[in-house]
Amino acid sequence: MRGSPCAKLGSDTLIFTHSPYTVINPLPMSLPMPATFERDRLKKFFNNLEDKPLDPTDAFYYPFLAESDDDPIAELAGRISFSQSQSVNLFTGQRGCGKSTEFRRLQAMLVADDCEVFLLDMRDYMNLTTPVEISDFLISIMVALSEAVEKRYGKAPHSRGYVERIVDVLNEDLKFDVVNIAGIKASLKDDPSFKQLLQQGLKGHVARIVKDAHSFAQEVVQLIRDHSHDDKKVVVLVDSVEQLRGVGAAGSSEMYKSVENLFSGHADSLQIPMLHIVYTIPPYLTPLAPGLGRQFGLYLTVHPCAD
Repeated sequence: MRGSPCAKLGSDTLIFTHSPYTVINPLPMSLPMPATFERDRLKKFFNNLEDKPLDPTDAFYYPFLAESDDDPIAELAGRISFSQSQSVNLFTGQRGCGKSTEFRRLQAMLVADDCEVFLLDMRDYMNLTTPVEISDFLISIMVALSEAVEKRYGKAPHSRGYVERIVDVLNEDLKFDVVNIAGIKASLKDDPSFKQLLQQGLKGHVARIVKDAHSFAQEVVQLIRDHSHDDKKVVVLVDSVEQLRGVGAAGSSEMYKSVENLFSGHADSLQIPMLHIVYTIPPYLTPLAPGLGRQFGLYLTVHPCAD
C-alpha cells in the first residue's frame, strides 16, 4: 500500500502509509465520532507526517539503525574520529529513506566526540536540476560554509566572508561582468542561465577556484581552532547532493554525466585540506562509477531504507 495515503484494512481498522514508515490507527471504524473531533484528529495526524528530517531527540524518531548490529552511522563516526588531518566519505541512499535524519545523529555523535560540525543543506545553495561542475559545486559549498561559520562565530576568517572573496575574484581577477554580492547565492540556486554562464567562464580557471576554496576552508579551520584554543577537528556534512536529478531524458543524461565527472574526475579537488567532509551522492552514481571508493580512498556508506 506504499504510495497510498490511507487504505481500509478489514472492517474496523484504518492504516496510513507514509514512506518509510507505516502507522496503524486502531480507531474502530464502526464507532461513531463527532465529525469535528475526527477531522481535528486526522488533521493533526496528517501534519505530523510532514516530510522533514528529524532530530534524534524528536519523539517521532525511531532508532532502527542505532539498535541494529550493523550501524553505518556509528561506523562512519568512528572512521572520522580515527582520521587525522583530513578525510572524505561518501554517503548514499534512496531519497526519503532518512539520510538527512541520520546525518543529524551523525552530527550529534561527532559533537559528543569534541568535533566542530557544520551540516549544510545544499538545497538552499544549488540548483539541483541542472548539470553541476567542480567550480560551481565548490563555490556553493564554500558560500554555505561561510554563512554557517559567520552565524555560529559572528565573524568570517579575516573578517571577509567567502561571498565577498569569490565576487572579487570573478569581477576583478577573472574579468567577469559585474557579479552582485547580495545576489550570487540566489543566482546559483534559482538562475540556470547564470549558473551556465559561470560554468563556461570558469572552464579555464578551475585550478584558481579550487585553490581559493581550499584556502578559505583552511582559514575556517584555523579560526575555529584559535577560538577553541585547541586542534579541534572540523567536520562538514554536505547534505542533499543526492537529489541532483535532470529534467527529461536529455536532461537526465547530461546530469548523470556531470555528476560522474564531478566525483570521478575531480576526486583530488573534493578532498579539502584540514577538513573532514562527508558528501551525499545520488544512488545512480554507484553503478556509473563502481570504482569510486578506490579512487577516493574512502568508505562508501549506503543507508538502508526502513520498511
